[in-house]
Amino acid sequence: MSKFDDGCIFCKIVKGEIPCHKVYEDEYYLAFLDIAPIDRGHAILVPKSHATDLLTLETEYLDKLGGVIAHLCGELIAKLDAVGLNVTSNIGARAGQIVMHTHFHLIPRYEGGDPLNWHSGAGDHSELAKLAERIRGEE
Repeated sequence: MSKFDDGCIFCKIVKGEIPCHKVYEDEYYLAFLDIAPIDRGHAILVPKSHATDLLTLETEYLDKLGGVIAHLCGELIAKLDAVGLNVTSNIGARAGQIVMHTHFHLIPRYEGGDPLNWHSGAGDHSELAKLAERIRGEE
């Protein structure tokens, strides 16, 4: 089912070779907090099989995608008291894709925040760990 690219950072995260602040996991997908978040609770959703972008993602992963995204969006909004959320996936370097493994950015937005802020900052790992626990319902 799963195939991996040994040079891909997201494949290494999926395999547990690189730690992450996990907020969701099932048979097909893993979601974790971005270490350079655009806004508080910014999560990355990746399939557990390497595909360069959404256009090359296997059908079995595509079949599960909508439900997983809807679930995660609801959890992030509810548990982080967000008032909105951006979902985005870049396809290709020219569109801003940096890691060539299919992924989706789920970016909660807050009252008074700048909805057009797409500039990431350095994440604080202790804060990321607390947020991940909160999103998983473990606090």
